[in-house]
Amino acid sequence: LRNNRLILIGSGNEMQVRMYDVSDIKNITLINEFSISGNYKNSRLVGDRLLLISSFYPSVQVEYPKIKIDIDREVCNDNLSDFGFADVLCYFLYDEGSESYQYDYENPIVVSEQYLPTIKDTLSGMDKTLIAPENFYASLKSDQAPNITAITEIDINSSTMVDSIAYLGSTSTEDVSQKALYLVSSEYPFYSSFESYQPQSLIYKFSYENGLTFNAKGSVKGEVLNQFSLSESKDILRIATTEFWSWQSRDQSGLNSLYILSDTLNELGEITGLGNAGEQIKSVRFVGDRAYVVTFR
Repeated sequence: LRNNRLILIGSGNEMQVRMYDVSDIKNITLINEFSISGNYKNSRLVGDRLLLISSFYPSVQVEYPKIKIDIDREVCNDNLSDFGFADVLCYFLYDEGSESYQYDYENPIVVSEQYLPTIKDTLSGMDKTLIAPENFYASLKSDQAPNITAITEIDINSSTMVDSIAYLGSTSTEDVSQKALYLVSSEYPFYSSFESYQPQSLIYKFSYENGLTFNAKGSVKGEVLNQFSLSESKDILRIATTEFWSWQSRDQSGLNSLYILSDTLNELGEITGLGNAGEQIKSVRFVGDRAYVVTFR
């Protein structure tokens, strides 16, 4: 609620943002409604600017043509029951009434496709792709996830979309400072083997003071608990993580650390082994130049 504007955000098959004029509480009116492809992740109201974070998964729906097969089904059943090498036509055979058929997987028919998120609003009738090549960022292929994380800026006074930016990857924790927006993804590094697996958190940094701008990407070992595990001070990012021993289950043992990162997300320092053996981070608060980290089993 700001400047007699009430903003409601919901998520179903897509993210919905509704803006109401509540200057006359007895006559609340809908000003505008936005629809953004993808799922709602988080949002922040910074002054008169609404920052929306959404996650979109590209999708393609296909159908396969049916090929009628003229074959003796009894012969197929006999051969398959004996685990013999029956004619290839006997495999993946389906019945439809008195006829048999197979699917033609070599010639799929595209029914629908959506590779990029879109945004619509009812005020102007806008219906367009949310991102463009110049504001879409992709890091090293080994770090990529197939989904797209987008940040959309809306001016609540004019009820219009101002800017958008996106990257190829996911987000699980979000934090906003007075200057920057940090999105953290605790995704598994695809390039690690089973034996050398080591969980990490990827950090994406965006500024929003003069439009949405991608600043940097970095990483630290372990996973963050929530937004309070991050704090920016004097352009320095402090982040606390727990590095679990097993990727198969989130057990009670782990290595707890605090990392200090530069404004370009390069590591400046770290301290590890916080808490007793077998404990994990349960709460973090940053107060000035001090970090209070609570760990227990």
